[in-house]
Amino acid sequence: MDTCTSCVRNLWIHSDNPMKSQAFAGSALVALGVATGSLLAPQAASALDFNFSFGGVTGLIQNLVDNQDNLCDGSDACVVSVSAGAPIGVYSVNGPGGGPSGFSVAGGLIDATNGLFFLSPDPSVVIEFEVFQGSGNGGLLTSCGDLNGCSLDYFGPVSFTPASPSSVPGPLPLFGVAAAFGFSRKLRNRIKCSANALSITPSA
Repeated sequence: MDTCTSCVRNLWIHSDNPMKSQAFAGSALVALGVATGSLLAPQAASALDFNFSFGGVTGLIQNLVDNQDNLCDGSDACVVSVSAGAPIGVYSVNGPGGGPSGFSVAGGLIDATNGLFFLSPDPSVVIEFEVFQGSGNGGLLTSCGDLNGCSLDYFGPVSFTPASPSSVPGPLPLFGVAAAFGFSRKLRNRIKCSANALSITPSA
């Protein structure tokens, strides 16, 4: 039995009308196309984390979003913490003189920063970042009753290194797309066979 004959017989088994089989297969192809498109659709960007270092001070910046300005407003976005070289803990923008602060991220890298970050809940320790076009300085200020009364402990070159990778397509969606295209080819063959068999009446 050739492929088309087998195909026609299978279509007749699943429906008493080959037109219905053809319509069913066509609908399946449309659904398959939608599913495949969803696999290929861009995925939401993951939050990015960065290590920072200046003058012996090291820490972590968390929850930044790529290709946008990230405003640090004291929420879960844009969390700055120190792990060594200065009082350890989370630093926030809530403190004396704490105006708009943030990080601009482009292409998975910190491109610019502006702002003051105060050790929570102690506002006497301040970290300052001033970066433009990927290079700049970080500063450690202490004994701050207010910003005018701070003593400058360090202000010099700062470096940022990615601590978490950007999200990329994994292998499973790619395998799914390959399988979908293979199944699509089989359905197209069935549609072709059913179209050629519209005038054929199957034997009992």
